[in-house]
Amino acid sequence: MSFKIGDEVITTRAYDNTNKGTIGIVRGHTENRLQIEITYPREFRGHDCCGTIPNNKGYNIPENCLELNSQDIGEDLVFRKSPDIKTKMEKATTQLEKDALKKAKEDVVKAAIDSKARDYAEEMRQFIEDEKTARSYRKRADTKKELLGITKGEMDNLF
Repeated sequence: MSFKIGDEVITTRAYDNTNKGTIGIVRGHTENRLQIEITYPREFRGHDCCGTIPNNKGYNIPENCLELNSQDIGEDLVFRKSPDIKTKMEKATTQLEKDALKKAKEDVVKAAIDSKARDYAEEMRQFIEDEKTARSYRKRADTKKELLGITKGEMDNLF
């Protein structure tokens, strides 16, 4: 897939210093990589991609690690993922052909939405798992504090 400058992209897998799910905007390209301005996570530190990206929020990432961020689901996304649908829709003459192509277009949009829903569910599962781990550590710390007889005032003085 070829990307255009200004496209919002998301990493489909970890690459070098970026994780799967990193979001950015295409700002340029080199021979074999795109220059991406990372917008999520906000604390990301990269480089300036030879002066094209401010605040060291840039990173060079190969195209095969990226896809369009389909939160922006619309005709442009559908036609870029399946360009043959657009060509066929323009040439369709009968209502039956038009209906079949409209259904194909809806299927592409539904698949993109379903993919995002699965990604979101996985992110939420990971978040809940992390929260359970954090609660477990807090509980252990409170238990240790009680066993050692440390008061709230003493804890406040420590931190």
